[in-house]
Amino acid sequence: MSEPTWNIPLPDGAQAPIEVYVNSVKIDPSVYSVDGRWVKVRQKINPKQQLSFGRRILLGMGVGVYGDLKADQVDVSYQLGGRTQFSTDDTIIPPPTATQPSG
Repeated sequence: MSEPTWNIPLPDGAQAPIEVYVNSVKIDPSVYSVDGRWVKVRQKINPKQQLSFGRRILLGMGVGVYGDLKADQVDVSYQLGGRTQFSTDDTIIPPPTATQPSG
């Protein structure tokens, strides 16, 4: 069985060198690879969770669902037209086998 990967889409035209940051910390290039328009990361990344209607109501009332909102922020540095660009707060697509808390 292959190692689970979390996928992050790259912007159109993104070129190497690609650098990935999780919560503003650069991660080691041995932990990720670039496959076409995708960065495939082999370390757990917590994507933003979609909250159910009931949880949104509780959150609006200030009732303790804040712990459920912990998510990692992924930023990617890449080259485009010879200039360094940054893509911030990128979408994280978890592997199909990653368990997600129900919300």
